[in-house]
Amino acid sequence: MSYLEFERFCTKLLKDVDATKLVIKTQQSDVFYYDVACKKLTISPRSDKKLRSNCFVAIDSVGLCPFQIQIALPSTVKLMLPFNLILSDDPNWREKFLRIINLVNKHTYLIVDTNILIRRYITGYFLRSFGREFFEQVKIMIPRLALLELEHIYNTSKEQSVKRRISIRAMVETTILTEMGASFLPELRLEMLKSFTSVAGSKITDAWIRREIRNFISNQRKQGSNLVFFLTSDFVNALCATLEGMATMLFTPIRGRELSITSLSDLCKLVINTSEVFGHIKIEFYSSRKDSPIKEILIDGIWEGKSILEWKDLYVLVNY
Repeated sequence: MSYLEFERFCTKLLKDVDATKLVIKTQQSDVFYYDVACKKLTISPRSDKKLRSNCFVAIDSVGLCPFQIQIALPSTVKLMLPFNLILSDDPNWREKFLRIINLVNKHTYLIVDTNILIRRYITGYFLRSFGREFFEQVKIMIPRLALLELEHIYNTSKEQSVKRRISIRAMVETTILTEMGASFLPELRLEMLKSFTSVAGSKITDAWIRREIRNFISNQRKQGSNLVFFLTSDFVNALCATLEGMATMLFTPIRGRELSITSLSDLCKLVINTSEVFGHIKIEFYSSRKDSPIKEILIDGIWEGKSILEWKDLYVLVNY
């Protein structure tokens, strides 16, 4: 079932069953509770730290959390920032972001860290906020070592593990970005690829990716005054990048706030992304008149033979 088919299915189902609450759960535990009338989403209070982290992977794919962007320029970049913090609560945050990336007249590059791909922040937040025009404003670049890191995560994870599924989702995100105009950083020497393979998954992986980015920045400086930002959600990585002479954007979703899902479209996307992260989920529909579920549906986000196109177009298998 495609995303559009699933949205139509959910529209009819919610109307037919007249549900007041939805419970999204895995085989082991509850994951989300959704109050249909108040349109409020909560993560199960019984979830542990690991489960909550995986829940936020699904939430971020839809761009539901408020966020902040901290901007830092090294001393080598002779520009004045009009501000160094952007909050999504600010109604003018989009204009402020565009002011930052248009500080110079030439191209502005936004090089994404692996965690940005894993959390799908570009399609979840930026594409959601700016639309496809975002890719006309800024040039998205993907480190080749980030792709190699994702491949390493997939190859070293258990077959039915969340980590393996998340790595697939990150590679699908990369595919979507390249189709919208993103590019990879220049080809790497074979010696560097071999050396990185031996340290992939270790604590120094970030340093290797920053090295690849520094090489790109060095070449850009020789060609002109293009502005290059490193976009990451890792505080220490952002700090180290700034110390190494890079302009950085630290993207941080703000957790702990009450989450609202006001559109059926976003609710369906959350359900689909949750099924991809956890593999298989169940949704229980409750009414105010009964303590037991009035309807249950089973959703598979992954199955043997699921194609790249089906990943990109948010296909799921639904049993009801």
